[in-house]
Amino acid sequence: MNALVNMAAEVPENPLVPPIPELVIGLIAFFIVFGFLAKKILPNINKVLDERRASIEGRMEDAEAKENPLVPPIPELVIGLIAFVIVFGFLAKKLLPNINKVLDERREAIEGGIEKAEAAQTEAQSVLEQYKAQLAEARHEAARLRQEAQEQGATLIAEMRARPAAA
Repeated sequence: MNALVNMAAEVPENPLVPPIPELVIGLIAFFIVFGFLAKKILPNINKVLDERRASIEGRMEDAEAKENPLVPPIPELVIGLIAFVIVFGFLAKKLLPNINKVLDERREAIEGGIEKAEAAQTEAQSVLEQYKAQLAEARHEAARLRQEAQEQGATLIAEMRARPAAA
């Protein structure tokens, strides 16, 4: 039990969290200042907001009487159309061919890479087949040599057995 109390005493305090009494005093001070500001400033803010709202509503009524904001004037439509044609023409003449050229080069590079990969694959397959053929030939040769060695060993054993009987 004492060990737990000692461990709790060793835990350092968090410097970001103030002690409880200071926290309570700070909250009380905050609410006092906030209440004071709400009593003094809030009526002034409401008054200013009401004045601005009335001013904006008056301007909106004047604007509605003059023209519809969704329909632009004819000169703006003409200027916008001319600017659109100029930008579209520039993009079609200068930028689009360059983009197509880059895309074609990229397509050719990718297709060339695919062809190289296929060639490397076929070459690897042929090398694998050659390796398998050499391996099979080496195994066949090893089996032949083993068979010859067994035959020679058998003849030597037979000769050795025949010699002591003759001697």
